[in-house]
Amino acid sequence: MAVARSGLPLLLFLVLGTAFSLTIGKPKSLSTDAEFSKEAFLKRYGHDYGYDGRIDELFEREIGNRLNGSHYLDNTGAALYWNSQVEALSRDLETHAFGNPHSVNPPSLLTDARVDSARRRLLALFGADETTHDLVLTRSGTGALNLLGDAFPWTPESTYAFTRANHNSVLGIRSVAGQYGAQYGALSEEGAEAWLADPEMRHPPFLPGGSEHAGPRRARAAAAESAHRPTYSLFAYPARDNYDGVMYPLKWVQAVQAKSTPGHKWKVLLDAAAFAPTAPLNLTETPADYVILSFYKLFGLPTGVGALIVRREGAAPLRKAYWGGGSVFLATSALDWHHRRLPPASLEDGTLPFLDIVALQYGLDAFERLGGIHAIKRHVGTLAAHLYDRVRGLRHSNGAPLLRVFGKHEDPRRAEVQAATLNFEILTPRGGVYSYRTAGVEAAAAGVYMRLGCTCNPGACYAALGVRDGEVADFAATKHDNWTDWEWITVTRGVEPGGAPEQVVLPLGSIRASLGALSRWEDVDALARFLEAKYVDRPEGGGGETTGGPIPPIDYC
Repeated sequence: MAVARSGLPLLLFLVLGTAFSLTIGKPKSLSTDAEFSKEAFLKRYGHDYGYDGRIDELFEREIGNRLNGSHYLDNTGAALYWNSQVEALSRDLETHAFGNPHSVNPPSLLTDARVDSARRRLLALFGADETTHDLVLTRSGTGALNLLGDAFPWTPESTYAFTRANHNSVLGIRSVAGQYGAQYGALSEEGAEAWLADPEMRHPPFLPGGSEHAGPRRARAAAAESAHRPTYSLFAYPARDNYDGVMYPLKWVQAVQAKSTPGHKWKVLLDAAAFAPTAPLNLTETPADYVILSFYKLFGLPTGVGALIVRREGAAPLRKAYWGGGSVFLATSALDWHHRRLPPASLEDGTLPFLDIVALQYGLDAFERLGGIHAIKRHVGTLAAHLYDRVRGLRHSNGAPLLRVFGKHEDPRRAEVQAATLNFEILTPRGGVYSYRTAGVEAAAAGVYMRLGCTCNPGACYAALGVRDGEVADFAATKHDNWTDWEWITVTRGVEPGGAPEQVVLPLGSIRASLGALSRWEDVDALARFLEAKYVDRPEGGGGETTGGPIPPIDYC
């Protein structure tokens, strides 16, 4: 049996990995190489790095005291809130009374004004305003996707198409679409490009595994309702893949919409939750019908609010069934009658989490203190380039590469197609893979905090690791809800062309380091030094043990 975690030949992994899997570089000794010193970094990137020299002061003032010398590299998971956000919100709550916005007393009117202000400022951040878009406040980004999935006008003639690389919360919409008999399926990036480039290609070229008519429990009613109106289909993709940081073309939005005909309208769902914290998005230039946001990923605080930004043309066909609280202007009890408000209120449920919404203004203030989203993009971009350049050349003494990095870091258009994420495997001297869970625990013990596993993005993850969807489903069936050892999977592969199949053990996850607005050179340096010190020429025998403490059970996503 060939075992990936204890020395499977490197050639097999190069075959199994995606086209973006990278194992290149020359040997480096980071501790002595002046090329990667902070002085050299500032000489090369100082114009864009650090917000005009304020980064160290901002870091120490806003988050450094809470990290105690450690290095936070899970910014795609959640941003770290600033101390000044907490202080400003605390003063606000101590000096003002905020009431239920559905009343007309002064505390309630103040709440209503703050909620309206937050909507306007957030729309402005994304190049939109209330004349063209509605910002629907939800309990989370996932809540926004749930709302859209439930309200979209699915029929048996509808199609839900989504890129293979998508968050679980986007994939989950297919279960709702299937209840109405809609066709659904995943596309590779190449498949999406081919579909959009060919005006004669009517249907998206789905990967195997989708369903043409999964469960038409509501199909008959939906078909009757749609007899005298266009069919609506939905295409969903991330502006930035939350697994490896690949950024997908924003021009796809209008290309998909151009597939529409008078009787069949294509709408676009753009998941901007991972994209928006470090890159500008202008919804006038990129007129997506629906955009998903998660505010704890943007500002760290609050954690209980997300948003669905709806273009007015996209709001018209939505048919949200449930109504309650302030989403209706009038309703009767015995008589089945109600009158809905206009969006965004008609798409919201009950009283909004208004104190959380009050907190949003202080996250927006923090962005402005940094110079806005363009300054954040420039700052983070310097660190992303430096991090990849820093670790790409790490090798064992036998010349074998230390890392396999996923994404598009080697693309000539790197700044356009690759975000500030380094997703990687740590390779043994013989080309196998060290335990990502062990590495994550050891890194945390060393003060380097990263994300492990598939990061709630199974399509991108399994494609990168060379694992097939059916293999995951079959393996999961053997676990009986015991996920404590969910890290490796044994599969059958042909190691050499034309050779006999062999049993191969592959990992079911990897390691993700992601940078944010207050990340610093020191964070990049700490990760590089950890990898060099802990894993260059590390013995291969103890792949499951760790010196960083017990490996916790996986809370899998």
